[in-house]
Amino acid sequence: MKCENCPEVRCEIAEKSRRGKTATVEPKKVEKSTPKLFSDNGRPYCLNLARLDFTFHDEADHYELNLHVYKFVRQSKSQLSNFISNLFLRFLDSSLIDVDAQPNYVRVTVKGKIFQMALNDEIHVSASTSKRSQTTGHLLITMPKLNPENCLTFKAGGGKSSIEENRVVKFSSPVNIRNIVVDESEVPPLI
Repeated sequence: MKCENCPEVRCEIAEKSRRGKTATVEPKKVEKSTPKLFSDNGRPYCLNLARLDFTFHDEADHYELNLHVYKFVRQSKSQLSNFISNLFLRFLDSSLIDVDAQPNYVRVTVKGKIFQMALNDEIHVSASTSKRSQTTGHLLITMPKLNPENCLTFKAGGGKSSIEENRVVKFSSPVNIRNIVVDESEVPPLI
């Protein structure tokens, strides 16, 4: 008489479960989620899905975005392959890079990965330039502001600094910090 735990019954149960699994197992479809590039009110998000190093400079009349595109290729652990990958890092083909400058954001697509930067001021799209360094592989995107005269700047005069619109003034001398606090009664005593 066969019992539940005898080897023959356990082999039959295992075969039945294998037949059932092979018939019902379907390959899992991996769906890539598309990144959300804009908020509900239309403001662009800042994204770095390509994980690029970058430097961003907000000057008085233009923006400068320097993308370190050569760091996109993953480095391996062995020294020889690390040397070879470093040798070819800066030679990422320029056809794999797509730059899209819009009035309030700039988007760079590198090998299908998105880098997007939202801008505070509108830019002059047709005057924007992108240059790629032949030695380092960095991508420099220069975007002139549409109305640079409307930005706020500081004016030096009489030791007091004040905010002035519609003019860019450079400091001709160091800032005098003695005249920042006018009334000494406002200053708390040092402990």
